[in-house]
Amino acid sequence: MTCSVAAPILSSADSAAGCTLLRASPAAERIFLRADFRATTGSFSSRDRTVAGIHEGTCYSHSRLSTLFAPQPGLPRRHPCEACEDGTPRQTRRPAPRLPFPSRRKGDTVAEDLFATFKTNRGDIVVELFANHAPKTVENFVGLAEGTKEWTHPKTGEKATSRFYDGLIFHRVIEGFMVQGGDPIGTGVGGPGYTFKDEFHPELSFSKPYLLAMANAGPGTNGSQFFITVGATPHLNQRHTIFGEVADQDSRDVVDAIAKTATDRSDKPSDPVVVERLDIDRR
Repeated sequence: MTCSVAAPILSSADSAAGCTLLRASPAAERIFLRADFRATTGSFSSRDRTVAGIHEGTCYSHSRLSTLFAPQPGLPRRHPCEACEDGTPRQTRRPAPRLPFPSRRKGDTVAEDLFATFKTNRGDIVVELFANHAPKTVENFVGLAEGTKEWTHPKTGEKATSRFYDGLIFHRVIEGFMVQGGDPIGTGVGGPGYTFKDEFHPELSFSKPYLLAMANAGPGTNGSQFFITVGATPHLNQRHTIFGEVADQDSRDVVDAIAKTATDRSDKPSDPVVVERLDIDRR
């Protein structure tokens, strides 16, 4: 079953359909790709459910996962990663190497320094935007934020050039992973009515926390949804466009506080976390 939700998370609709939120990991991908679909169904413990990895944008039921991870004759049972007692996956592969963050290279277009300020009901988050490293992504984000880019409302079909992000919520929050927003209908499946391609820069990687990146439902499906990481997430490299970084400690504290907010079963904050206004500052 293919999910239309913007990764790295599943939508409430997916949950209602019987899907379970599963984190992506490179090791798990290889196991899924090589899994013998003819294997007989084996036991599938609660530990398996918490540590299993999954392709971006793909949803697996428990019964199918237990088949994929069933022991096969002559082969040892394998798990894609180790897990903490609370079910949070640990990386079992060496993290991506730390790269300069970021610097201008010969041939890069020199752009003015851009900063975005998310004025939320939990405090301000100031983010430096990487216009030299992800120019199309930053241009899209700034255009939506300032109301200079046309977008289409996913429910009404009406076109608008209003300030897109003002009043939207962080609709999905996962402690230790990320906080996500930018959906005009607040469910995880909404967007601006168009998509654009990924931008992967060699100097940018998910080797540290507090990065601003685009959520998507697969390659080339960027729209308006974004997320801010709260930990190193190297399994997202070459899958999600990084286009900014939280600029100061006060802003990081706000992100951390949002990431620890109470949520319901679909990871939606119990008390809404609202982007009251998103301002762009040119320096």
